[in-house]
Amino acid sequence: THPDKTIAVITPFVNQRNEIQEELNQSGITNVDCGTVHAFQGDEKQEIIFS
Repeated sequence: THPDKTIAVITPFVNQRNEIQEELNQSGITNVDCGTVHAFQGDEKQEIIFS
């Protein structure tokens, strides 16, 4: 892992965001932000995954 790397998973749907966040939590992944397109508008991350 890279503790200094900023990573986000972005999705257009709230329900999908909730499912992805739950999977991240259950996997113990805490350094990845997850949110909707609107929530991340104007934000910057080094790596973006669009789902």
